[in-house]
Amino acid sequence: MAETTVIKRPHLPLVAKLRQKWVEIYKVRWPYLFISPFYILFLIFGVYPILFSLYLSFTEWKGLGPGYSSPVMIEANGSQQIVTMTEGSIVGLDGKTGKELWTVAFPDEWHENITTPLWTGTHLIVSGTRQGTHAYALAQNAGKWQATEAWKNPEIAMYMSSPVFGDGLIYGHSSKRKGQFFAIDAKTGAVRWTTEGREGEHASLLLTPQHVVFLTNGADLIVAKRGTPAFTVERRYEVAEASTFAMPVLLGSNILVRDATSLMLLTAGK
Repeated sequence: MAETTVIKRPHLPLVAKLRQKWVEIYKVRWPYLFISPFYILFLIFGVYPILFSLYLSFTEWKGLGPGYSSPVMIEANGSQQIVTMTEGSIVGLDGKTGKELWTVAFPDEWHENITTPLWTGTHLIVSGTRQGTHAYALAQNAGKWQATEAWKNPEIAMYMSSPVFGDGLIYGHSSKRKGQFFAIDAKTGAVRWTTEGREGEHASLLLTPQHVVFLTNGADLIVAKRGTPAFTVERRYEVAEASTFAMPVLLGSNILVRDATSLMLLTAGK
């Protein structure tokens, strides 16, 4: 019968045992050090966004969503405020802290609050294609800001065009009658003049010292006189062959126009 010989390892101190164990682990697992950055990046940019998206999908969001208009900075009674539109309200925020100062309901059944608010120095002008045009006065009462409606004009309804202010008048483009240019009194909302209609789906407006410049989505550039009792066109140009959605830029006596295909610099006299 064969005899089994048992070879006993010499007794090693604890430090030597740990060193020997580390050497064994190092020999087997050191290649993983080269691919560990991949796993780290995968966890950060792969797993984390998926888990965070899953968390957000089960989160109940409260409050109104954003509108399409751009926010504006105004100064009302010495207070700098950021005014913007949500999908169903007008909101005023403290310009320094972002704290909500006031809010006014401005609902739209299709959530299309698009027109950028306009501050005249005394009134905040807002408009919607189904709500008409409204003016609000901003004031503090017992330390709290309030927006109180001063007037409204349901016959002037701006959609994707934002107005400009000058000569005590608000100039703009209404969605009524398939597109109307208009001028209304900034203090009362009374109509100074409107055009017959069919002026396009929307228009971008610029104010110069003597004129109001309208650029319609149909590439018509209209230069009208300011402060007149009726709509008075001084010049009318067709500036592009494609649709024009962007705001034009005045460069001295020249004008920069962006249509659906290109960017053009139009020079005076051509």
